[in-house]
Amino acid sequence: APRDHLYTFMRHTLHFLTLVSRPDTKWWDYLPPKAGEEPWWASLYFTLVPWPAGDIGWRLLHGAVSTGVHLVRFTPVPEACPFCSVRENLTHAYSECARLQPLFRFLQDLLLRFWLH
Repeated sequence: APRDHLYTFMRHTLHFLTLVSRPDTKWWDYLPPKAGEEPWWASLYFTLVPWPAGDIGWRLLHGAVSTGVHLVRFTPVPEACPFCSVRENLTHAYSECARLQPLFRFLQDLLLRFWLH
């Protein structure tokens, strides 16, 4: 049993060391906040939001959403966006896809009008 504990401790330590150097979210580089301001995308996740909405907010914030780039490893689906055939990663699926731009503008307007201001 002590060997198992040592192995588990070493595995957790190595895992922690690999995570320390990673940013907590993929959005820091893509949508950097202005100096002295909180990043607006941090409002995507709030602990008091009920589970379904809070879960997708957490997934978006931490890049844990299944997109074509990730699904292609496990399932026989193409990694291309079904709307425009561009490689579907998180930023493409939720902010860059030309087919979805009207929806993104509507949601941004809604958030700015009722929630963020």
